[in-house]
Amino acid sequence: MEYTTGKAFNYNGVTSWIIGVIVGFLFTNSSFFSGPFATGIFKDNSLGVLLAFAASAVATIILSQLNGKSKQGGVSHE
Repeated sequence: MEYTTGKAFNYNGVTSWIIGVIVGFLFTNSSFFSGPFATGIFKDNSLGVLLAFAASAVATIILSQLNGKSKQGGVSHE
């Protein structure tokens, strides 16, 4: 296995994950924590997990576009 990127972390991935966690907590309702938006249809189900996934996916797409990352064979076409 060859290490060629020169970066220790995928910052787009870490940032997207943190955004997803925050969104998930906002819609989470449990015995020890209740998010500010965990009311109505979000009170007694797991739709917060779906929203967290969607927020992470959207953040990943946006951050990838902003940073100009090309995933075509790992080669940047600049």
